[in-house]
Amino acid sequence: MTSFTLRPELRIRFVIPAQPEFYVVSAVTERASGLKTWVTVDTDLEPIVAWAVDEQNINYPVTDVAALVIDSVPILRPNGTVANYDRSWTSLAHWLADTIAAEQGSLV
Repeated sequence: MTSFTLRPELRIRFVIPAQPEFYVVSAVTERASGLKTWVTVDTDLEPIVAWAVDEQNINYPVTDVAALVIDSVPILRPNGTVANYDRSWTSLAHWLADTIAAEQGSLV
């Protein structure tokens, strides 16, 4: 399961049900052989069950794992694209490849 940051100081105005097929995407990691670090090997999808809307009309995904997700997490959309606050990918496979490439760059 994924852990997310929660901020109780948010002023949520209302919560609306989410349409089907929206997911919070997180990386599944395992210990790299011979390394003292974890590497991404797959993805985990948490269904978004609702959207919480704050005073500034910012939407936050609500899942059954986290009451309110406020990190800038990637969201898998029904059309297959993935997006977070400042980036988007054409598919889940592209998001995973980008995530793995970024990790490999940080291991060098």
